[in-house]
Amino acid sequence: MITKENIGNETFESMTINDTPALFTDMRIDRNAVPEGLYAYDIRESDDGDRLATIEPTVMVNHGGTILTRKEFITEKDGYVQIDEYGFEDSMTLEEWLEENN
Repeated sequence: MITKENIGNETFESMTINDTPALFTDMRIDRNAVPEGLYAYDIRESDDGDRLATIEPTVMVNHGGTILTRKEFITEKDGYVQIDEYGFEDSMTLEEWLEENN
């Protein structure tokens, strides 16, 4: 798990998900470690593990990773947002991503 003590030393993958810049890790992030002004969401993988399926506040089963964004995703009545499109870009630290996405 990524904690407040080690979040600055971790390498993430920058990505775009549903037209929103995000920082992705396949690990879980302690919500107390999320810097002010950012939002953390878990990603649920499809049942076959072939793709990223939904953005949710917390995922226990089929956890595909966690994203940090500057955008708040408004979850639908079912408590999730369907992932329509996504693509991975570069590996970078949180600090590097914040500089690029201020």
